[in-house]
Amino acid sequence: MAEPAPEEIDPDRILNDWALDEADLREVMRARGPDNRLWTALHLCGVRRTGRFIDDPEQVPRDAVIHLARRLGIDPPARLASLARQPTDSAIRARVRDHLGFTVFSTDAQNRLETDLSAVAADGLTTADLIQRAEASLSAAKVILPARTTLERLVAAITRQV
Repeated sequence: MAEPAPEEIDPDRILNDWALDEADLREVMRARGPDNRLWTALHLCGVRRTGRFIDDPEQVPRDAVIHLARRLGIDPPARLASLARQPTDSAIRARVRDHLGFTVFSTDAQNRLETDLSAVAADGLTTADLIQRAEASLSAAKVILPARTTLERLVAAITRQV
């Protein structure tokens, strides 16, 4: 689902979708430096909202960046950029996953998902319905959602088998 253009985002939605509670703030403040803190906050909100980490800074509404930066007491960047060091981003993602109680999309998670989807694929559900069901199932199990293309390939393989 595409994110609305920044000018279309309701301020109440920003406050709701990009909110941090006290436990979140403690986790964010563990990160060193304003960029790392901002990205920790962005990832916390992103995973909570969508089940996925934010991979494209351009997809983050500008108002959300400003809101979170102010909440953290830092200046919002003129333009949001990805973190320069991949190991830092990976460490932040791992901490966010742990903080929110999520797990990675592992081989075990994939096998469980394939079993679940295979059981309902014969019912004539559309590809879109199966993908939506996969995302809901993984989210309920607190598994970080893989890329949409990964789920599309998985569903396509299952529908070919039924």
